[in-house]
Amino acid sequence: KDIVEEWLPQLSDATLRAMAEEDIANRSRDDILEQHRHGLQQLPAAQLLQEVAALVRTLDAKSLEDWVEPPVDGMGTDELREHLRGVLSNVEGSAASDPEFLAEALAKRGAVDRAATREELLELREWVFKQVLVPPSDMSRAELEQAVLDHMEGLPREELEAELINEQEALSEEELRRALREDFADFHRDELETHILDILGARAESAWLRPTVL
Repeated sequence: KDIVEEWLPQLSDATLRAMAEEDIANRSRDDILEQHRHGLQQLPAAQLLQEVAALVRTLDAKSLEDWVEPPVDGMGTDELREHLRGVLSNVEGSAASDPEFLAEALAKRGAVDRAATREELLELREWVFKQVLVPPSDMSRAELEQAVLDHMEGLPREELEAELINEQEALSEEELRRALREDFADFHRDELETHILDILGARAESAWLRPTVL
């Protein structure tokens, strides 16, 4: 590694970018997704939320509306109950200054916990979306984005990472490579050198782990 660090600064930017391009071309779809997954796990929480915000800005209006008011046709009883608990939890947080409304929201959450059938839960959901929340169809684009971000900010880190990975998994292999190229196009010299070091380190580790055929 020390030897590599000595000669790497002597290479031109064009040479480093050519090495990065060769690496991209040789990566499998699984390799690219694993790199993305590892990168997300290393991000500080604030930067991860920035990635989530960037994702939200790419969603179309229908996708945003489905985040605010998810379709329930495919939800079972347990999933529907968890969905309503999450919605009411957000409502309670925003209703702290209104004791009467907060008490009603808490009572509805208790009813959600006690509901024995899906039909009871659907009735409670109707109350939530008619009495508490603004219908997504009546919200502006900015309001939809903010509502989705507010919801996502309350999710565990693992779920945020999963949402970002799911977005990547929906891309084709060529689209994944194109996204990598766009990322590397903005790299500064020091970032390029660090990236090439990572590539060479991964190759060396792979060669060391490869069994020798006698």
